[in-house]
Amino acid sequence: MNFKKIYASDLPKQLPNNKRRINFNCFDHLTLWQQTLFLNLIIVIIYILSIRVSEQFITTSSFVRITPLWLPSALAFSVFFHFEYQVLPGILLGSAVGAIMALQSWVFPFSSITFLCLTLILIFADNLQPILANFWIKKALKSRGGDSISPRVRKLIPLFDELSFINPFEKVKTTLTFIKAAIAAPLLSASIGIAALALTGVIAEESVFSSWITWWLANALANLIFSPVLILIRFCPWSELRTKKTEILILFIIFLMISLLTFLKNYPIAYLYLPLILVTVFQIGSFVASILVAVITITAIFFTSQGYGVFFSVFHNHPLIFLQSFTGILSLISLFFSALTQERKEAKKALEKMIQSLERRVQCRTCELHTTQLQLQKANQELEKLVNVDGLTQVANRRCFDERIEREWQCLLRNHQPLSLLILDVDYFKDYNDFYGHPQGDACLVQLAQMLSQVVQRSSDLVARYGGEEFVILLPNTELLGAIAVAEQIQAALQKLALPHKASRIQATVTVSIGIASVIPTLTDNSQQLIQKTDQALYQAKQQGRNQYKVFNLL
Repeated sequence: MNFKKIYASDLPKQLPNNKRRINFNCFDHLTLWQQTLFLNLIIVIIYILSIRVSEQFITTSSFVRITPLWLPSALAFSVFFHFEYQVLPGILLGSAVGAIMALQSWVFPFSSITFLCLTLILIFADNLQPILANFWIKKALKSRGGDSISPRVRKLIPLFDELSFINPFEKVKTTLTFIKAAIAAPLLSASIGIAALALTGVIAEESVFSSWITWWLANALANLIFSPVLILIRFCPWSELRTKKTEILILFIIFLMISLLTFLKNYPIAYLYLPLILVTVFQIGSFVASILVAVITITAIFFTSQGYGVFFSVFHNHPLIFLQSFTGILSLISLFFSALTQERKEAKKALEKMIQSLERRVQCRTCELHTTQLQLQKANQELEKLVNVDGLTQVANRRCFDERIEREWQCLLRNHQPLSLLILDVDYFKDYNDFYGHPQGDACLVQLAQMLSQVVQRSSDLVARYGGEEFVILLPNTELLGAIAVAEQIQAALQKLALPHKASRIQATVTVSIGIASVIPTLTDNSQQLIQKTDQALYQAKQQGRNQYKVFNLL
């Protein structure tokens, strides 16, 4: 094994999935093998102490020393769950001490070989139980996703088995697996141990079955009642328990009252422990509920073994067997409802998480949709610009003008308001192109369009390129005098612009001829008639010498 030094300061402050941080201050500055050795020594000491506690309830029947509760079984079960084979030496040594103490306490003439063989068999039987049970449980936990433990946690906490970071009591399925393992694993160890004792003559033939039942129940009951406490201590939400001190105190007072009436007054009200455990499960949590079951069991066994309580008075022939059944059922109910409660909490958290995820996804989709809409609007604007704007002069094109004049005609028809139109034509523009070239001619049209846009500044007005060197100006809600004023402003601005035109037959700068028409739309007229009349006015301006405006008045 590749041992390396690990310090408590290197451990993560918070383990994943709200796992409680394990305090390794006692292991600080110790190498891995030193930590393992120290841990095994502690286990041996606790193992021997648990044997001493269990011996307080021992009774003797047919030369067999039996106890209703074998605490070392629960200790081996839980520490093997947390550390697996790293603590096997400590468990082996503890069980060896327990086996030697048990064999020496029996009044039976053992030979050295028999004593050694029985010791080894009892050690094997005691250690086979936690190995088989934990193999069963870890297999179920691995199917839940034991590989999800982060490599950093595995690296910084080498003493612990990675699957021990998964709470086996969070799911009904794994809780049932724990219950099966806790009950089934002692069957094999009890069979091996009792068979060895029977073959060597320690147990009488008529006592084999009752001894086997007692062995099995003592180990199974310890596994069911005390192992959950030692396993759940790592997953206990200590911060939440601090906020529930009042509830815990009230439950403790109720427990004392029930215990007093049951075991000192012999009232048959032991069934009240069941609702007390259920309330603890739902209101406080599985860890406190498992502690309560353990305390009830110890209290019941103590008073019953001393000859007190309803179990001794009613079942005086076999009080411990009925007591074991009662406490075992309490433990099963506690574990089962704890798993149901935890699954409900996990399902609620998963649902809340899913709702939050859906809300985030909706928000993201809404943002994406909003962005897409903006992009679409921008694309539509660009498309509209491409469709309705003249590519050269960047003013409205012929298509835009045709749509706009029809829309304005219908609007002004309802409101009985005037509509004026100007058509401009650059004088001798063909000669301009021949003299300066087409690129310069395009530049001239661009400058002319910019000048017209500056003159016509109302948002309702429209400047458009009508075709070639012709421009149109649409003036809604404008009478003839207003249209004439616009034409005069155009001529003044064009004269100020003074674009050179040496090929002109009028003057050396660019000039325009303007046709003007104004009308109040009626049902008998249409926009095309307005265009025709304006075009006729433009023709008159050209015929009469150009560089002027002419009016075709339809009023």
